[in-house]
Amino acid sequence: MANDKEADWMKDISSETICTYYYWVFVITSIVSAIILVWQLSEISRKPKLATPILMTLPTLILGVVNTLFIYIICSRALLK
Repeated sequence: MANDKEADWMKDISSETICTYYYWVFVITSIVSAIILVWQLSEISRKPKLATPILMTLPTLILGVVNTLFIYIICSRALLK
């Protein structure tokens, strides 16, 4: 069975720091996804044949943003209450 003790160096990290980290991961993921989406739309306007393959990445972008938001929400609910 795994050791249930928290490492000493981890005790110095506050819950706010951890949740802030996940918040910024969410923000960066959202910004990068928005940039990719705008780039994809510009590519579609130049080459309409690419619409289907390019838009197939849309669910992946949405899932990535929702996943990082979910991790932040779990963190804030579990650690900050």
